[in-house]
This record gives sequence, C-alpha cells and structure tokens, in this order.
Amino acid sequence: MLQLIGIVVVFACVIIGFTLSGGHLLLLWHPTEVIIICGAAIGAFVTSNPPKVIKDTFHGLLALLKKPRYNRETYVDLLRLLNDLLTRLRKEVPNSISLSGHTDTTPYAGGNGFSNWELSADRANAARRGLLEGGLAEQKISRAVGLASAVLFDKAQPTNPVNRRISIIVLTKKAEAAAHATDDPDVTA
Repeated sequence: MLQLIGIVVVFACVIIGFTLSGGHLLLLWHPTEVIIICGAAIGAFVTSNPPKVIKDTFHGLLALLKKPRYNRETYVDLLRLLNDLLTRLRKEVPNSISLSGHTDTTPYAGGNGFSNWELSADRANAARRGLLEGGLAEQKISRAVGLASAVLFDKAQPTNPVNRRISIIVLTKKAEAAAHATDDPDVTA
C-alpha cells in the first residue's frame, strides 16, 4: 500500500509542479517516449539482474496489486489476544517465561555482519521490551534468546515466512530451575 501511495505522490508532484510552472499537461504525454524510456528501463533491469531477482521483483509487483492477507480486524483481534495473554501472565501465572526469536532460512539481506542470528535475537529482545512496557515484571522473564533458523516451525518449507516468529513459553518450575542452573558458574571446576 505504501508503494502505491509513493507512486501517486510522485505523479501528483510532477503534474502539479509542471502545471504551476506554466506547463501544459499534454506536453508531458508522448507515447513513443514512454515506450522508449520504459523499454530501456525494463531491458536494463533484465540484463543486469539474475533470474531470481527478476522473478522476485515480478512477484513483488503482483503482490502490490493483491488484497492484503490480513485486514485491520485481524490485527485488532491479535492485539486483543496478546493483551489477554499479557494480563494473564501478569496476574494469574506465577511461572516465568522464556522468549525465543526465530527466522526462516533466507539469509538476512542487510549485510554489515548482521545475520539471522542477530535478527532473531532482536526479535526476542523486542518481545521482551514490549512485555515489560505492558507491565510484566522483569523477574518473570527467564531468558530471551535468538535461535535463527535452528528450530523451524515448517520444516518442509524452511523459507516459509511462518518460520519468522517469536515463541513465548511458560516454564514449569522444574524447567525454570534447570534453565537457571545451566547459567550458574561451576565454581568447583
């Protein structure tokens, strides 16, 4: 949606600016020039990119035209569910929780040494901050870890976006004690 808004803004600014400076709109319309410019741009794009990039771009352009998978009502329902979960964690559940960030197997494209490990750790940490801002006591969070694509939700399709997620696990007292014990230094060694 933002891409379409961006396109509309570009065209509106060009048309309004051209008209305000005394130009006649019909002077902008030269079908043969549009064919030359667009053809050259498409040709340059095709010759300078690998087939995967061309295919992904084509699918991305088609996705712009499709209706979003989730609507406002879906997001509101999800926020209500998360609010209910947080309220219960705060008031009714004495156990601590463990947060895990996950990614699919698609390598992070940002570069600069930032990988899916950092991305998944950032996801877990963002969830931790959100829970704390929502009123969850800090001592109720046992740990927040990034697992990258080590624990896939959809093992059959490792690049499936469903693998990009956050796991919130309520720990049993035994699991909580075991988690803390693994971090205790062994002073006898």
